[in-house]
Amino acid sequence: QGPWVRKTQKRIDRRGLDNAFVLKGDARVLLTLDIPAERLDHVFVLFPDPWWKARHSRRRRLFTPELLDVLARAMRPGASLHLRTDVRRYLDSSAAFVAAHPAFSDASEEVVAWEHIHTRREKKCVEEEVPTWSRSWVRTR
Repeated sequence: QGPWVRKTQKRIDRRGLDNAFVLKGDARVLLTLDIPAERLDHVFVLFPDPWWKARHSRRRRLFTPELLDVLARAMRPGASLHLRTDVRRYLDSSAAFVAAHPAFSDASEEVVAWEHIHTRREKKCVEEEVPTWSRSWVRTR
């Protein structure tokens, strides 16, 4: 695990949070491991790699119908799914996948405020005046 994962885990430990954890790795694999069904209340996908090349995007892109199936199992009904990216095309394609999935609905105003969550990538975007976009959904069934 890298230094940012350790730093975040220390913050969680200091605050005594037993309902938070940090994972580093391919989320598509990690989410299929030991997360019990209907366990997650919030999922944050912050600045995923867009994998520009077509030959990579099918295999490596995070937001896919298969991932949404995994999330639908792992998330409780009413749980929120959040995406933030600096690639508008990635947001649009991800939103299309989510819109087509029966377990999720758009939740622009209905979910927990999460604007206080900032990543190193987002800070760099602000410094370089690169726009970012966010979208949220709710697991409905």
